[in-house]
Amino acid sequence: MKTRNSNRILTTILVAGMGLVLSSCGDTKPKEKLENEQTTETTPKTTDTIEASAPMNQAQSILAAYLNVKDALVGTDGEAASVAAKELASAIDKGDDEFTDILAAAEGISGSTDTEKQRELFNTLSQKVYELVKSTSPNEAPVYKQFCPMAFGNTGAYWLSTEEEVFNPYFGDKMLKCGRVEETIE
Repeated sequence: MKTRNSNRILTTILVAGMGLVLSSCGDTKPKEKLENEQTTETTPKTTDTIEASAPMNQAQSILAAYLNVKDALVGTDGEAASVAAKELASAIDKGDDEFTDILAAAEGISGSTDTEKQRELFNTLSQKVYELVKSTSPNEAPVYKQFCPMAFGNTGAYWLSTEEEVFNPYFGDKMLKCGRVEETIE
């Protein structure tokens, strides 16, 4: 357990550090390439998908806070999941429509200490954070999309982790290792 907490702290520090480095580096693309990218961008914004235009540091903050919610649910700790979800909600710019679903799920989790209810909302949260990670690549290290086939009456559910080893947030200590890696996001 101590190793997992150390890994979580290290991951949070690394993700926060990546945000600082990326936000301070500036844009190093040649001006000509930037102009071509700006003129070819024709994808309309939708609220169903999260676009790659999401600010990188906000995406990193969301991913780091999401991982804290996941870790609290792995430990079947409704109080800690509530606190972590409040931190996640505070990481989201309230005026940004791209994160409406993430914010709603985070607020739902933070408003309860019932781990079963939190886990249902975490399923939705995981789907939306997955879309964010795929579209913005806020991670320097691999992120693993993991799957538990037994969650929610054998319908199955996904979650994200920075550890390849499975620690199941849907069952916690009841079935800690139930699941498998479905995708590695570099």
